[in-house]
Amino acid sequence: PVPQELDGIIICTIASAAHLGKNDMHAFMKIFRQTSRCSTEILFSYILESNLDPGLLLTTIIIP
Repeated sequence: PVPQELDGIIICTIASAAHLGKNDMHAFMKIFRQTSRCSTEILFSYILESNLDPGLLLTTIIIP
């Protein structure tokens, strides 16, 4: 889980070979917040990466 005393912005990038729709992104954000118990601001960025295997989803999370 993300430390409770964190007051900075978390940066989360998501890469996928398939296009993610609004519903997919909304579900990902909701699950991320529930899992991390994060209540601070989160900057989500989506990257369409055609070189990835279909069905594969990569994430990078930066906590300053």
